[in-house]
Amino acid sequence: MKTTIWILASLVLILCSLLPAPVQAASAAEILEAARAKSRDLEEVKQVLNGPEPNMRLATFEAMVDSGDDTMRELALDAGLTSTDAVMQALALKTVIMAQKFMTLSLEIDTSQAKEMQERSQAYLDKNGSIYTVKITATDPATGTFKMTQYQGQVSGTTVTFEVSYDKGTLFLEDETTMKGPVTIYKSGYSGFIATWKIR
Repeated sequence: MKTTIWILASLVLILCSLLPAPVQAASAAEILEAARAKSRDLEEVKQVLNGPEPNMRLATFEAMVDSGDDTMRELALDAGLTSTDAVMQALALKTVIMAQKFMTLSLEIDTSQAKEMQERSQAYLDKNGSIYTVKITATDPATGTFKMTQYQGQVSGTTVTFEVSYDKGTLFLEDETTMKGPVTIYKSGYSGFIATWKIR
């Protein structure tokens, strides 16, 4: 217990040291020394993020995301989204999705569908283009839900589901920048696509 408290206290000190300092003239040597110090601090928190203690990983991730330092936040999200820790990966994805302003999907024809569906999907693309965008109007991090006016999406683990009128989809985390999965769109008939959402 004492060891955990000591590590958390050290982490707080590191995060505080990474917050922007008042702007003032600095020599090249001072800038380089500050860069070296920050590099050491970043390496230390990276080791904790990839360490063996699950509670410390989560506590460090949350502290970095809430630190107010963009570099620390991005480092935490990178580590979280690629982590083998399912809890931290899910938390990282929810954090990223809750920060989105739009759900913007790139559509391609789902070639596993029947020929008739593929033809209808091609007709949709010819008429409407391959970009499907819906504005996200509200988010609820506690439940992992996001609103698109009266419609809703849900983050569950590393999966995002949504329904917009008759349109619906299920997207899976493919890598630290991308969600991908099947989407069905209704416009003068149902069309089936594989959609890609670049979330970072």
